[in-house]
Amino acid sequence: MNERIDAFFPQLQSTTATFYDRMVILAVPLLVAGLIFKLWQSSDPANAIRSIVAVGVTGIALAFFPDWSNQFQVLIYDVMEDLNANPAETHTRFASLVGGASAGVGEKNSIIDTLFAPNGGLGDAILHAIVYLTAKCAQLIMWVAFIAQQILMLSGVAIAPLFIASLLVPALGHTALKYFTSLAAVTLWPLGWGFASSFTDALLEVAAEDGADLIDFGADVGLAFVISLWLLISTIAAPFVIWKVVVNGANIGGQFMRSAGQALGLTVVYGAGASVTAANAGASKKATTAATVVGGASGLVTGSAQSSGLMVPAMIGVGAAIASKNSEAVDHNANAQALHKKYS
Repeated sequence: MNERIDAFFPQLQSTTATFYDRMVILAVPLLVAGLIFKLWQSSDPANAIRSIVAVGVTGIALAFFPDWSNQFQVLIYDVMEDLNANPAETHTRFASLVGGASAGVGEKNSIIDTLFAPNGGLGDAILHAIVYLTAKCAQLIMWVAFIAQQILMLSGVAIAPLFIASLLVPALGHTALKYFTSLAAVTLWPLGWGFASSFTDALLEVAAEDGADLIDFGADVGLAFVISLWLLISTIAAPFVIWKVVVNGANIGGQFMRSAGQALGLTVVYGAGASVTAANAGASKKATTAATVVGGASGLVTGSAQSSGLMVPAMIGVGAAIASKNSEAVDHNANAQALHKKYS
């Protein structure tokens, strides 16, 4: 992952910088209003001096806040690098182990190699494909989330001057603090991925112990699926976990465990709910199976985000039934003959 906020969107960076300058102009009246309110509230000279100093500090913050937010973002990635927690490399390493490399040493095996290997077979090949795709999906999800974080950071910093000035207005101070707390939570998303990555690294060390391949249709099968599920769940859950840690002061480990449990539970519930709804609505077997898969996937995502929605599996099931009926072949000649007999 790139450490610079402006690396992905150089044009958006300049646009939001211009917007920030316009917001600074709007923030000045708030600063003046805050100063006047402070001076009017008390005639104490010490209070006047403190108010003037506060306005001066706020003015400095307005001038340097974009640079501070950028440097804070870089600092977060420096901390992750010092801890050797790199989520992108973890996903790549997992995919490599699934391909047959042992602790970074050895030749990778394709799905075809696994299928026709002396000790392989269809089960090994299917497991190979599932966990390999899981690693790639987790890597893609994290990349998309990283892009989303950059956009949220740029837009959040762009309107920050209004909230910086609001810190001096008693009636608006609480709202401003909540805004900067939420902005800090977005900045700290990578720490969530780093925490999850550290745990995944420990699982990978166990999987690659003594040079053993991760894919071994025996004792390691359960471990392979555990790592696969953990990669998906932790990648999706990390931003939501960090948000609750920063905003609500929750325990990061407990929140990850809660996300994992909720994700697994909703995967089963949503999959079963979508399947039953589709079957009751008259969907075909293929459509019902598709509804089960989509419902389970939506449950995994929803549960990882520590959310739920009872209507989701029902909507998926009904949608599968409608799609199934719309895809059924229609004998237009028979319909035409029926109409001819009816009205002739």
